[in-house]
Amino acid sequence: MSRTITLAAGKEQSARPDARYATPPDYCRIFQEDMHPLYLLAFLLTTNHTRAEQCYVESMENLIKVNPVFMQAARSWIKRTVIQNAFKWFSVSQLSCRIEMPGTNRLSVV
Repeated sequence: MSRTITLAAGKEQSARPDARYATPPDYCRIFQEDMHPLYLLAFLLTTNHTRAEQCYVESMENLIKVNPVFMQAARSWIKRTVIQNAFKWFSVSQLSCRIEMPGTNRLSVV
């Protein structure tokens, strides 16, 4: 049995759960359509082409294994997954930064 829900904007959507969720083919299509920006995101976060490629591929593999998300949120969910996979490449010690204390010659590591 299928119901129809009318949203505030006047659009009708099916209440069937599978009609509104992204499927593995949807993820693959989005990864293909957004390949360059997603790879660039992975590269900027990992600062390495090899790691960026691995991050991109791992993100695709992870998304196929997870519970589905709403179709409208699929692109954002993919970006989130790429960012999470990129962060796996860094240890806490690599994320520290050096701050020069004004008026002194000392550096503080945060």
